[in-house]
Amino acid sequence: MSEKYPTSVLSEALSEAIRGRRVKAAVFTTFSFDPGFFELHVLPSLFDYPFHHADKVKKLQLEDQLQKIEDVCVYYDSSALAQDGTPPQLDFRRIGVRLNSGGVFHPKLVFLLVEEEQDEDELEYELEHSLIVGTLSANLTRSGWWENVETGHFEEISEKAYTNEIFTYRDDVFEIVKRLRGFGDGAEQTAIEQIYNFLRYRTSVETKNWAYARGSGQYHPRIFYGQSGLVEWLEELEITRWADWNLEIISPFFDDHENGALSKLIAMVEPLKTRVFLPTAADGASLVSESVYQWVEEENDVAWASLPSELRRRSNADSERSVHAKIYRLWNKSIGHQVIISGSVNATSAAHSHAGAGNFEASFLVGVDKSDYPLRWWLKPLDWEPTEFPDQNESVEDERQDVFVDVSVRFDWSKAEAAYRVKGAGTEAFTICHNNGQLLHEVREPVCGEWTLLPKSVASQIQEMLAVTSFAMVKHDKGQWRVLVREESMAQKPSMLSELTPEEILMYWSLLSDAQRAAFIEERVISGGGGDLEGLSSRSFRYLANNTLFDRFSGIFHAFGRLSSHVLDCLDRGRLKEAEQRMFGSKYDSLPELLRKTIDENDDAVMRLVIFLSAQQAVNRVEEADPEFWENHALEAQQLMALLHKREAFLDAIDIKGDDREQFFSWYEEMFLAVIPKLEEVE
Repeated sequence: MSEKYPTSVLSEALSEAIRGRRVKAAVFTTFSFDPGFFELHVLPSLFDYPFHHADKVKKLQLEDQLQKIEDVCVYYDSSALAQDGTPPQLDFRRIGVRLNSGGVFHPKLVFLLVEEEQDEDELEYELEHSLIVGTLSANLTRSGWWENVETGHFEEISEKAYTNEIFTYRDDVFEIVKRLRGFGDGAEQTAIEQIYNFLRYRTSVETKNWAYARGSGQYHPRIFYGQSGLVEWLEELEITRWADWNLEIISPFFDDHENGALSKLIAMVEPLKTRVFLPTAADGASLVSESVYQWVEEENDVAWASLPSELRRRSNADSERSVHAKIYRLWNKSIGHQVIISGSVNATSAAHSHAGAGNFEASFLVGVDKSDYPLRWWLKPLDWEPTEFPDQNESVEDERQDVFVDVSVRFDWSKAEAAYRVKGAGTEAFTICHNNGQLLHEVREPVCGEWTLLPKSVASQIQEMLAVTSFAMVKHDKGQWRVLVREESMAQKPSMLSELTPEEILMYWSLLSDAQRAAFIEERVISGGGGDLEGLSSRSFRYLANNTLFDRFSGIFHAFGRLSSHVLDCLDRGRLKEAEQRMFGSKYDSLPELLRKTIDENDDAVMRLVIFLSAQQAVNRVEEADPEFWENHALEAQQLMALLHKREAFLDAIDIKGDDREQFFSWYEEMFLAVIPKLEEVE
């Protein structure tokens, strides 16, 4: 915390809000989106985990850690993929959004459903849950999280069983969540559904007595999300009833005329004095039009201003950072109060409008006690005048790519199916291409309003493409643009670390702690040569068991015991995604992956048979303990059983002669799979 104004590193602020608790579900919203940056530099903030500094090792560790979160979902404006963005590789859901209003999908929200952690041997699983709510100005891009001057604010809603506190912004969050649910476009939305259910069933709904911003001598948090125009909303909250305010406005974008959102806000607040941040280019040229600049100059008690240089200066550099923050600050030193509106809302009519007529935005309104930092101006008046002005102001819309057909493309890894969906009637023909321009499919007569399967041959090509990039190109007579392929059932997507041997998978299951598993992954990658994921060596010798008969059999039994115990523990704790991933997935540590690699191994047939019988034993244990889980994954379970039945091929390779050969194997399998009761269960 600065002596003058609050400052923090965004990722650190997010980690501090989590406070070591387990993130159960996470939802992010953004305008501009760089998927590769998000997964490598934002997702790690969700975990209390010692990630490796090398990017490729970190991604493998993230792939492992993400199994512990039921769902991570990013909603983004589908016309605002970062032009220098990199494709994602990890299992998080991404849903593109386009608004019917013609405005932009512009909120920068963070919703994290968290629960208290507990030791594995604890039997009480009814944990305390909370919802962390954040409104940011930062997009999920490198510039947003690392380079620009941004703003954000986090609050937390606790469940009613653990607090009597009334959360005045609970209804605002609930309405935002309901709107996000409507953008799913047929996609599974586990994260937003969990947050919706938490708000509906586990939080207090007593917010009706907090219709105004101020009550009981303090200003209570609310969220502006376009429920009306910003000016009208502030009037409904009676924000000017209790004080004569000084007003500070920080925004990178303004309307292109002097009678826009800026003038309407000042007219409503009637501040004592107003300072407005002047956005400038690197060379000092104004980024607002001359007419808007002159309007501010001519208004009484309104002045252009700048941020202090210590906030804008880059570390270890002479250059200054761009200011992308959006802040409206009302303060009065004599009464010791201030109110800050912080989030995504620029000083434009589209941002200040009702969400149905303009942008979808989100900003927190919070009262800040004077003890946090002194009540004084953040902005300092300009001591110079710009001489260069643009013909018109820059806008958020300038950051969008031209999109001529509202088309989405998805690929389902469990079914190996690809499909497209077009919104809007009368759409002309278009082609779907690889990111490098190679033609994948021409859609001559688009079907509108529903998902339409693409030919299997096209699905196969898209599947191959997704091993390299999830960006595709859509070409139209009027132009071309990038789309992010929506990947479904990513538990079935092959792992980035696909070269583990069966012995190594068993060893990985046997490891007891996160630290051991982290060391395993790190060594496994580095053993392939400097962290290069291509051409990995086939073994990591440190983790191989000694090659005695006892060591090999005991290692197999221990590994499968750990597997089944881990899956059952996940089911008890409600970590269904982690259980699904381990039992039915295609990652390096999944059961099907072990079975497929054991089939391909030219190892001792007896050992392969023991592995398959141990796998069958683990499957039986999980199915018996949680039949509902098994029924909910009927297709995956059927595929797993088909793999297990391939153990019959190993019998021919086992050298046992005699007329009673088949009888022996039948007896051996029956005895192997028999459930032996514990001593205390025997009467």
